[in-house]
Amino acid sequence: MKIWFTADTHFGHGNVIRYNKRPYSSGSEMDTVLIENWNKAIQPNDTIYHLGDFTLQGKKLAEHYFSRLNGRIHVVPGGHDRSWNKKYDFFSRSGHPVVVLPPLVTIKVPLRYGRVYKEFKALLEEAGLPDIRFHDLRHTAASQMITHSVDNVTVSKRLGHSKVSTTLDHYGHLVPGAQEQAAAVMDDLTTPVAIMTEKTAPKLHRA
Repeated sequence: MKIWFTADTHFGHGNVIRYNKRPYSSGSEMDTVLIENWNKAIQPNDTIYHLGDFTLQGKKLAEHYFSRLNGRIHVVPGGHDRSWNKKYDFFSRSGHPVVVLPPLVTIKVPLRYGRVYKEFKALLEEAGLPDIRFHDLRHTAASQMITHSVDNVTVSKRLGHSKVSTTLDHYGHLVPGAQEQAAAVMDDLTTPVAIMTEKTAPKLHRA
């Protein structure tokens, strides 16, 4: 049994295809693909938390979509879930009651390092990626942000560094064009320029 998280399915909301540039030709096609992908991943007794915007439609269609989806479904309602998230009884395709949580809730998920590590390694192997440490994901995120020109202050805050200098000590060499920019500045400051002196200044004659 696994624990899953998802959000923003927007079942039955055809306009979201245009808003979010989803690769579907119609709302019905989007619903079909989302449901198929959900049921391929989620087993009947898996737990899945849906973190907002399940469907903009009303109670009847919400009931329809839940009845086609596997798992023990827990929903944290979003802004598009107001029309159905009252005290209704919904059931998943697996026969489990759908749990509608308060709009703002803290979810405590028991995680064991060994389990996380094992699943992380399995995902790397499945995706054909190099065998890296879990901690290396932090370095990868930092490197990607810096090489894509996210400013150093923002990167530092996201990494939890108390000083920007700490971030630069670790990742400063990745700042795109930093060496070239520094060389250009020094070149501008040290390039000889012509200075007009008394001897070289042109003489002026009164007409």
